[in-house]
Amino acid sequence: MRLPCFKTGIFTVSIGAVIASSLLFIFNDDAYFFIMLLSVIIHELGHITACMIFGSKVREIYIGIAGAQIETASKLSSYTSDAVTALSGPAAGLGAAATALFIIKERIKLMPIGHAEELLIFFFLSNLFYAVVNLLPVKGLDGGNALYALIALRCRLDTAERIITISSFISVFAIASVSLVLLKKFNFNYSLVILVFSLLFDLIPKKPFLH
Repeated sequence: MRLPCFKTGIFTVSIGAVIASSLLFIFNDDAYFFIMLLSVIIHELGHITACMIFGSKVREIYIGIAGAQIETASKLSSYTSDAVTALSGPAAGLGAAATALFIIKERIKLMPIGHAEELLIFFFLSNLFYAVVNLLPVKGLDGGNALYALIALRCRLDTAERIITISSFISVFAIASVSLVLLKKFNFNYSLVILVFSLLFDLIPKKPFLH
């Protein structure tokens, strides 16, 4: 199930993603918004690179509320390659975060923390947060896709589907609980609210991302 979309070339953008991005843009400083956008691009480039390594051409990049989904012209060769491709996005984000952290450490040795260093710190946190969230075992997220593929290596597909559905609801419930605590502590956090509703929407039954 997909919301109404805008399509250009291989990119398809849902109205939901446009609304969510607009809200984040409104409630965040412009520079920080574009850093978050850059983190998403780095993440997706990780997936695209893995697809190219496994010899599968990217047919469509669907940008939804909870992130992007990459549709390939043909299925990957195995569930193992599915899992590797799913995890390549978070791996790219963690690599970017590690690089930013190294630069931050080197810069603060030479000068006090200024605006440039603050942006680097946010870049580090943005990539780290996006990678960690996508590693959650939730259907539609990279961690869920990887878990589904790895379980499918050893179990029936319906068993894999049941396990990932259960892990999805447990994970979203945990995120919602943390969000409520943070909402109470920091009054209101729009980004967390958008994340929780995005994940809940993503649990609407649909075909698996890979295979």
